[in-house]
Amino acid sequence: MLKSHEEVFQIIYNGLIFVGVILSIIAFFINSNSNANIYISSYTFIIAGVILIIGYLINKILIRSTDTSIIRFFIIFLTNIGPFLLLMGILAFTLYLIISFKDKINNGNISSTYGLFSKLSLAFILIQLYITYNGMQNQNFKENGTLTKVYSSFSYLVGIINVAIVLILASILKYFSTDG
Repeated sequence: MLKSHEEVFQIIYNGLIFVGVILSIIAFFINSNSNANIYISSYTFIIAGVILIIGYLINKILIRSTDTSIIRFFIIFLTNIGPFLLLMGILAFTLYLIISFKDKINNGNISSTYGLFSKLSLAFILIQLYITYNGMQNQNFKENGTLTKVYSSFSYLVGIINVAIVLILASILKYFSTDG
């Protein structure tokens, strides 16, 4: 039985995010020298899924808002796509940090607080994914591609807290690492 393009698209981005979340949970509970490699893989899968969601939402917004004003378009854009852009920005910056300091992370030449903030950031990423995923299950999202303001606001709140955590993580990696 052939599925619609939207259903196939949803299966693909749900699958990518699901694989990324499973890998993240595995990395969360494993303390080994290859944690950086697992995080790189998991964040890459999640980013790919979020990029597909952003493309899906941009398509929905462009189809729906052909006759709206520019200000109204940006409000709709920030309300619906903003949480996903914030999540993707957090994931991309964290991925950049992990790739940049991969050898130090895998060798354990980092501060002990790195593990705490890394796991805290991962927890907030998973919470933000959970919030946005629940918002995507709403009938309004399925029909129009719009998140409700409650889901959008909570996603922004969790994302902004996570930005602070990731900036602390960047500071730990840059200034509190050793060469061995």
